Amino acid sequence: DIDETEEVESVVSSSSSAEEDDEEEDEGRKQKNERLSTFASAMFSTGKFLVDREQFQESITCFETVLEVRREVYGWDDPLVGDALHMEGFVRSKMGDYDRALMLLWDALRIRKIASEPLKISATLRLLADLHFSKEENMHAALFYEECARHLKEHDMKDPHLPLVLIDLARTKDRLGDYGESMNFFEEALSIYEHSLDYDDDRIASLQYEMGVLAFQMGDRDRGEECFRQFIKIRKSKGSNMDEGVANALFVLGSLHWATKKKDLAHESWVEALEIFEGLGRTAEDPYVKSLKEKIRRAERRPIGRLFRG
Repeated sequence: DIDETEEVESVVSSSSSAEEDDEEEDEGRKQKNERLSTFASAMFSTGKFLVDREQFQESITCFETVLEVRREVYGWDDPLVGDALHMEGFVRSKMGDYDRALMLLWDALRIRKIASEPLKISATLRLLADLHFSKEENMHAALFYEECARHLKEHDMKDPHLPLVLIDLARTKDRLGDYGESMNFFEEALSIYEHSLDYDDDRIASLQYEMGVLAFQMGDRDRGEECFRQFIKIRKSKGSNMDEGVANALFVLGSLHWATKKKDLAHESWVEALEIFEGLGRTAEDPYVKSLKEKIRRAERRPIGRLFRG
């Protein structure tokens, strides 16, 4: 009986010792993971700091290290791994390493969709769209911009990124020759801006200019003229008389007026455009200045019939 008791006590003691060893091992592993996690967070912040300063090459090592450490600590499908993939993909795309960037961003998108994070999904979709846009793969770019816009709308129609994505989508549709769709997306972005920004915000002015250019491409002169006039009105309201964008718009409006036999309006637009270009330091040899001076001379030339009538 004594032997049996001693044997039982020995087994219990061994079992207790093994449990203590396992607990110590678990605690050691936990502390190691905590140290690695802190290190990865610091490296991630350093990488973002370098990206903010456009030191992309230097940031690559940071994000590669973060990705390796986080996969070891959290596994391959953790949202923090997705963040590392997204940032390295962003940097690779900035450096022109598009193939590697695509692989990283696709994996980031997969993880972010598992985690159902709408804003992060949208961010990666937009990067994928931008990448394809840079490669002039416009069909792919349009698909990603559309999916990105859909996610943003589902999350929050007031998201400040939504009009920017719609503008990028409009530009992509323009490249594809889908001018009607392009204008629709520009108008949707403009509507959001008009409800969220001051009426004289530069973003509204820039968008009016782009819409004016597109309207002229579509042969809609009235719409183009209206957009350009809105652009000029906003830019002039800022108090700057020397605005190259305004000069360009006046140059185009003058040509439009000339084509529609509104010679006085054409002359007025060209003279103002010339004053701005010269005020900005453009010389007589500048092609815009030379062209404007010729156009103004032509507009000031009296028709032969009027000469005979005195």
